[in-house]
Amino acid sequence: YEISACLVGSEMCIRDSNYPFIFSQIPFGWFFMILFNVCLLVAALTSSVSLLEVCIAYLQNEWHMKRISASILCYVGLALLGCVSALSFGVWSEVKIFDRIIFDFLDWFCSNIMMPLGGLSIALLAGWKAWNSTYVQVNLMRKYSASANSFIKFSLRFLAPLLVLVVIATGADKYPEHKTAPQHAPFHRAICGVAFILAEFFVSLACLHELDRFANRKN
Repeated sequence: YEISACLVGSEMCIRDSNYPFIFSQIPFGWFFMILFNVCLLVAALTSSVSLLEVCIAYLQNEWHMKRISASILCYVGLALLGCVSALSFGVWSEVKIFDRIIFDFLDWFCSNIMMPLGGLSIALLAGWKAWNSTYVQVNLMRKYSASANSFIKFSLRFLAPLLVLVVIATGADKYPEHKTAPQHAPFHRAICGVAFILAEFFVSLACLHELDRFANRKN
């Protein structure tokens, strides 16, 4: 079977269909295989919690939602997208977007379009719309010279957007090669995905609760 897990913090993707065989060839392989999967789970949980915190904070600040409501909304959306992606290897393998299964299309679209567009938006907003706030944040810890600040401003307004547009243009040409989805992929993959998301939800709620308690003690 294929393991597909992205460790966001290290920008590393694991796609290996033979790693169970590798562990079976070393002493105490079963132990190291369990340890490897536990570490992989923890890495994915912590990365996902940190990423979703941005969405939750946005819903709190801009939509004035309660933290628990924002968390549930984000995780429900994540669960739905995760189930759709998981089922594209099984019962929905015939559903295609531009002749690609849903998982492959979302993988390409997020990596080559959405992430560069996010970087482009940040650069444009920081360089044009909110340069005064950006200037204060940049010089908060260390005072830079006028020439250095001018270069930062030029980079945010012109250089960074230009380079991001180059990345988007080259990424759009690298549409993923066709992958044949397994014809009888087990349905338990979707169940495991849902279980993982639920575990992530409760772990993140516990972490957020402890953070709130810590902040209240400091205040």
